[in-house]
Amino acid sequence: MTMVSKMMMSWRPCSPEGIFDELSSRRPARTPHPHHRGGQRDRPCPRRGTRRPSGRAGPGRPASRATGRHGQAAVVGVASIAAQVGLPYYVAYGAVKAGVARFDDAMRRELSGSGVHVVTVYPGPVDTPMMASARPAPGLGRRPLDEVVAEIVAGIEALEAAIVPQLPEGRAMSDLEARDPLAVDASIAPTLGELPAAVSSHRRM
Repeated sequence: MTMVSKMMMSWRPCSPEGIFDELSSRRPARTPHPHHRGGQRDRPCPRRGTRRPSGRAGPGRPASRATGRHGQAAVVGVASIAAQVGLPYYVAYGAVKAGVARFDDAMRRELSGSGVHVVTVYPGPVDTPMMASARPAPGLGRRPLDEVVAEIVAGIEALEAAIVPQLPEGRAMSDLEARDPLAVDASIAPTLGELPAAVSSHRRM
């Protein structure tokens, strides 16, 4: 069993869908509590193994503790396609996710040589309970969770700086945004009227 697999197993008290939803959204995902009658009450997924930044990660400080006896560790930041492409009606969400990406870039460079690798994940829409209340965004579709998780694990083990588990349509839009933002404007314009309905029932936005 790889070190990454062991790290992921430590999350098992919560469903994989709940874990992904918690990391991708602003509010904790919830899963039925087994001790409440019928499992009707929800409880937050545990944030096991996570910690809020407590200041600057100077040489040999949190980095050396994080690597521990294994001599290596990974910090995984979950951004979004919204960090790469400015999507209408996802203004605040996209701004926050773009901030996550730049934070990860700076931290990866700051921790260079420490044994701690920082990687950013840029998923598109994923088929999880969080997305159940939202209509599919025009042209983006949704990927199965197991495919996305497998791609993320492979990217972490390969020490990639960015993992982009998106459908080809999402990747093409991200690439076009980098080359020609006005072309993205033109491609989104015909579907602009559909977007409010797609996000209006999204309980996480």
